[in-house]
Amino acid sequence: MKFIITALLFIFVINSQAQDTYHTQLLEELTDNYGLSNSEYLFTSTENGNLTARYNYGNANVQDSDIANLSFSKLTTVDVLGVGNNQWDIGMGNRIQESISDQDIVLVTFWARRNSEDSELFLFAEDVNSFEKEYYISVGLTPDWTQYFIAFEASKNYVINEMAIGFHFGAQIQNIEIGGFTALNYNDQYPLDQVPSSFSTFGYEGMEEDAQWRVDANARIETNRKANLTINISDMNGDPVQGAVVEVKQIAHEFGFGSAIVPSRFPGNDATLSIYTDKILDLDGEGHGFNVAVTENALKWDGWEDEWIGSPEETASAIQWLSDNNITTRGHTLIWPGFQYMPDDIAANQNDLSYLRNRINGRIETMLNHPVIGELITEWDVLNEIAVNRDLEGAFMADPNYNTGREVYEEILSKVKDTNPATKMYINDYVVLSGGGSGNNVINRYKQFLDELDANPTDFDGIGFQAHIGAQPTSIIKLLDVLQDFSTRYNKRIKITEFDMNELIDGDIQRMYMEDFLTASFSHDYVDAFIMWGFWDGNHWKQNAPMFDLQWNIKPAGEGFIQKVFNDWWTEEMTLSDDGAASIRAFKGKHRITVSYNGQEKIIETTLSEDQNIDVQLDEVVSVENILNSVFTISPNPATSGLITISYPTDIQDVSARIFSANGKEVATPFNIKSDNALQIDIASGIYFIAINSDRGNITKRIIIE
Repeated sequence: MKFIITALLFIFVINSQAQDTYHTQLLEELTDNYGLSNSEYLFTSTENGNLTARYNYGNANVQDSDIANLSFSKLTTVDVLGVGNNQWDIGMGNRIQESISDQDIVLVTFWARRNSEDSELFLFAEDVNSFEKEYYISVGLTPDWTQYFIAFEASKNYVINEMAIGFHFGAQIQNIEIGGFTALNYNDQYPLDQVPSSFSTFGYEGMEEDAQWRVDANARIETNRKANLTINISDMNGDPVQGAVVEVKQIAHEFGFGSAIVPSRFPGNDATLSIYTDKILDLDGEGHGFNVAVTENALKWDGWEDEWIGSPEETASAIQWLSDNNITTRGHTLIWPGFQYMPDDIAANQNDLSYLRNRINGRIETMLNHPVIGELITEWDVLNEIAVNRDLEGAFMADPNYNTGREVYEEILSKVKDTNPATKMYINDYVVLSGGGSGNNVINRYKQFLDELDANPTDFDGIGFQAHIGAQPTSIIKLLDVLQDFSTRYNKRIKITEFDMNELIDGDIQRMYMEDFLTASFSHDYVDAFIMWGFWDGNHWKQNAPMFDLQWNIKPAGEGFIQKVFNDWWTEEMTLSDDGAASIRAFKGKHRITVSYNGQEKIIETTLSEDQNIDVQLDEVVSVENILNSVFTISPNPATSGLITISYPTDIQDVSARIFSANGKEVATPFNIKSDNALQIDIASGIYFIAINSDRGNITKRIIIE
């Protein structure tokens, strides 16, 4: 009896503790981001209370410690020492301290990352007596802190202590860190699909077919991503040419559409794969490919010096190949300020600031002065993930002239600018968009650091948003809000730098999300590029690239990418000159213009970045009384029934025609003509032009359909 009284008193003490900062902020974020309120915590409402009440078992060392600068303040490190016969042979968890009713909606959340090369943990919610599972899922962690949400509907009633929620670790030897583990009960207030879940296929905010954001975005695309292209056509006397056929075909976008690449796959390198580089140039079988790339690991400090992905010479060769094929390469990354992401000697000499400065300056000089890379790469992610990787900042706090240690970032930016003034400098991070985004405290800290850099004499040029999308896709509304917030706050260029999606997202949802994420990004006037973090499953950090599976079959998200980039947002138009001019509103980028008239053809290439006029002069005089005008006759004109006859001498061969509206748009596909044969023209009433082609030349005649 004494034991029972003590245990009950212990539970009372735990539950009577005041709600701590983490649990308070979590409720606020769930309300702000998802409109969820009136929940109750199923464990305690403090991190200390939950750690005290937790049980753990099996062949693992479990250590709790404090951690700063994250939304939670307590960290649990799980070091698995041996593989269990079953994954549940090693585990930890908490029993509920509040009852649950049948059909209640339970939300479990935690932050986690792996320190080992690989990991696999299983989250469970189970009856402690029967071990019957309410929820059980395998979670593959990444090296980055990620917040996970798991939502389920209870299948029966549970009294206090009757359900346990926790983790199984016995699948492999691994080292995992977990923080902020807690659970809430929303009773029956909300449908399950309204509660966030990292492992649902319900979709995302903004996916509605009639969503207003999409209407607004398409209007912005028309304004921001297109320009007027006017072609003025004259003969050798300078007289305007009426009825010349003008074809405009896009060659490349101005906006950057690209992917992370692996240099060793390129021609002449160690792991050459011809289909890999062929796809970079031709994603859709129509010759349309990427126009921007970034090396995934080869240019990272540690990767470069230790030759992770081939030699520096191979990397330079791949970047030269990309340039030769009109693909721009971004540099990723100069400084990634966590000790685990820098050469080993940096951590070993962290107390020697002179040594660190020399190594940092040498790193910058090596990359920016490289004879190939220094010339071809003009834009770098100079600083990567400064919001959470703070080892370099911590080391430089020892500098007596510094207040925060982050002053070293200003040194780095200044060194880059001094070494190569033309270099565009980006700050790249994952905390805002990846995995649904971090908590407000982390994002606010990131903004604080950007504010500090922005206030310095040598500030940065752009912001890179990683976008590793979790199983619960980041809201499109949030994406648009983030783009507007950061562009207004900093007035810097923006790029989406590392896009991919969790494999648990349904394939159809992946395609839809790809199209919507592209649309939102492409519509914003501060965004210059959208870059995937790999395009083929065979070279992707999660074996789940957006474009192609392992056998090079196009995936749903890849189909969505091609549809938007090379169909919906791609200019291929044909029109006629009217009073010597032809006008097309085209997507910004490189275009090939072909002007055809009376057997002549002129081809011009131009890059369209704003409204542009181009003059094209033909090589002969074009007489208004051109003989072909009298050779070809059309009757009746006007045509009251749409039935016309085109007549011409029988010695003229290979006669065909196209029909264009008065504003120059083609309304009928090319068709062959025989002299004096009646043709039924099934088009609406109006004024049209018939462009007639033959072995004697070409002529355009005006007709009226009544």
